[in-house]
Amino acid sequence: MKKSSVISKKRLIAAVINLFIFSGENGLIVENPEDPSCFAEKITEILSDKSLMKKMKKKEENLQSLNLSGTV
Repeated sequence: MKKSSVISKKRLIAAVINLFIFSGENGLIVENPEDPSCFAEKITEILSDKSLMKKMKKKEENLQSLNLSGTV
């Protein structure tokens, strides 16, 4: 696979994620998914902040209650 093709796929995935995940609202974005320490940082962040965890859970529940199937 060409390097430009890989970059294009990464950009597409990032764009789709940004449509549904709002960092600190209903999820956390791992800046460098290839670095395990970045994942550990985000996991630690959410596990150490119960109010953030509850806020994100509520936001996600609200988003899930919307009809996102395209049959609005």
